[in-house]
This record gives sequence, C-alpha cells and structure tokens, in this order.
Amino acid sequence: MAALRLALALLPCALEGKLLSTVVLPHGDFAYDPSLVNRSGGSVELHAAALKLGRAVSQAAPELLFVTTPHGLELSKEYLVYLNSHNAGASPLDDMPHAAGNRTVPMNFSSPQDVAKRLLGHLQAQQLPVEGLQGFSDALPLPISWGEILPLSFVRKAREEEGLELPPVLLMSFPLRRFNHSDTMVPEPCVQ
Repeated sequence: MAALRLALALLPCALEGKLLSTVVLPHGDFAYDPSLVNRSGGSVELHAAALKLGRAVSQAAPELLFVTTPHGLELSKEYLVYLNSHNAGASPLDDMPHAAGNRTVPMNFSSPQDVAKRLLGHLQAQQLPVEGLQGFSDALPLPISWGEILPLSFVRKAREEEGLELPPVLLMSFPLRRFNHSDTMVPEPCVQ
C-alpha cells in the first residue's frame, strides 16, 4: 500500500502528463509460476489476476511506467531514483523451499533519464529524502531482479501479445529504514 500511496503522491508533483492508472503487481516467483508451489495457496488466482492487470496496463497505452520496488537497489535512509538509461537483470525462480532448478526470467528496458532527473530535482527541491544513482558512467545497465522483473513481466507479456515493446520504465526504490521506521515514513508524500 505504501508503494501505491507513493506513486500517487509523487507523479503529479514532478511530471507533466496524465496518470492513467495505478496497479500493484506481485513480485513473488509463485505468482509468476504457480507450479513452483504445486498450484496451491491461491497462486493460480494470483497469477491470473496479475495477467489481467498486466493486460489492463498495456491497454492503457502508457508512454512511461513508473515502478516503485521494495527489493531493488536500496539506500540506508533515502528513496532512490535510478538514473541509468538502461536496466537489466534476471530474476531467479529457484528460491527455497520450492526450487525449480536454474530457471531465470531475464529482462532489460530503457529508462527516461531526463524524466528521472526532473523527478529527482523536484523531490530534492521539496527537501524530501531522495537521491539518484547512476552507475558505471551509464555505459552498463543498473542491475534489476525479482522486485522489478516479475511485476513487469506481466505487463511485458501483454505488450508482446499486442506486438508491442515495454515502454520506458522509471524506477524508484524504498530505503532500508522502511523495515524499522515505516510508521514515521507515512507523512513523507510530496508537498505541493
């Protein structure tokens, strides 16, 4: 729920455009592949719902996806805006106790550096706890994994079915302090 609140608060204050929708997609491997848990525990229903949301996002024809991730690169105290023009990685599907061998879900996508820098500048001007990260002189992509890849895989699948590519993705991650100080983070939305 914090990700949804953050997305709603941050987007209107920094970007010109229209917010088409907000969705919360799972990042668990069992939602991606219910067979990992023998199709139990609601995994089939969760998978079906995530596919439906992925189609809804794709049908909205977004020019940009703003994704907050709970398991991406993390700073100690600040939110993090990814500033590289590309992000790439592979999500493992072999977490215990439901090992599936060495299967992975690869993904790479572009990110709009100009929009990311504008968002970062606006949030910092509001004196909000946010920093940007550009790695490897932008010659290589920033690493991503299950927290970004698995949710985006549902959108990517829908886009591919329509013969379209994934639109550019703007990534923002949550700070490590969320584990011990989440109650004090609630009043941090964008000040307009």
